[in-house]
Amino acid sequence: MPGVASAARPGFLVASGEGATVAVDAAGTTYIAYNDGPPGETSEAIGLCVIPRGAARCATNGNVLDGAAYTGQPAWVSASGVGQLAIVSYFDSSAGDVELTSANGGVSFTAPVSIATLEGTDMAFGPAGQVLTVNGDEDDVAAQVGSLTAPDSSDPADLLASTTSNAFAGWAGGTPVVVAGSGPARADVAVWSGAGSVNDAATWRTERVGGETIHPSLASGPRGLFLLQDTGAFNDRLTIRRFARGRFGRAHIINSGSRATLGTALAEDPSGRLVAVWYQDTTERMLAAACADAGLKWSRPRVIGTDVPLPQHMRAAVGPHGRGWLVYDRNAGNQVRAIPLNVNELL
Repeated sequence: MPGVASAARPGFLVASGEGATVAVDAAGTTYIAYNDGPPGETSEAIGLCVIPRGAARCATNGNVLDGAAYTGQPAWVSASGVGQLAIVSYFDSSAGDVELTSANGGVSFTAPVSIATLEGTDMAFGPAGQVLTVNGDEDDVAAQVGSLTAPDSSDPADLLASTTSNAFAGWAGGTPVVVAGSGPARADVAVWSGAGSVNDAATWRTERVGGETIHPSLASGPRGLFLLQDTGAFNDRLTIRRFARGRFGRAHIINSGSRATLGTALAEDPSGRLVAVWYQDTTERMLAAACADAGLKWSRPRVIGTDVPLPQHMRAAVGPHGRGWLVYDRNAGNQVRAIPLNVNELL
């Protein structure tokens, strides 16, 4: 049986809302962005919770832009790009992805600026303020690279045929990478070649990765880009792959008995240590494991959250000293919750 971490609980209630994302800055301050409104609303406000280092709750929490989130897409937050706090959310077909920035830790924000056009199901912030947005549907996966520092009018690139809406964005250094959970026994991957326009599909190459990938997660940091897969019959095994020399390598087992995984999250701290989180449907628990050697050897799973109703939009971030947060919202209802993460306690 997995051990239970000292802080295990359902997580504190951040707000009524959905689509939460999380980032931790170099000082250890956590930022949780979310759509503040009933699920399914076509025009929701963007909320922001700020948790100082060492705190257990939001020090400030409120809306930073009214009527910004469109069709329930998450509000994506970055605390490391171009020296400032940034939030990006899809507004509508005319404005596209709009960016808000703050130079004072979220106290005030600039007016929204359109930076891209693709309505994304996932987003990842890269070096030098670059932003990779992906959108998956049951026909194909599209991607678009924009910038926090300058608008880009390029059209999105259709990269992969797909049989699922699961598509995920990541960065391997300065190279954008897209992963689509394309059904049993495989995941499809698209990698930019590094030459030509990044928003031209002809400049990307594709490959397939073995293993069922229904609820994958990507994370990048000083040790590179990693792919967390739920793989095997009935999703009862979790594995990790490291991206190196232009492709994902062989799988290393994190846990071989996850018992009906229905959601994952992955984060890498500033020293390169990894933390994997997954939801165990049969017990309504959040479990986590950590690794300090680039994905090779993992700690025993520990329970970090109990009595958790079916979650969605699971996201994790870890900052200095291995401390961070997991955020999620309820699949039924409109609660955004946060559970603390401590890599040191897991190892």
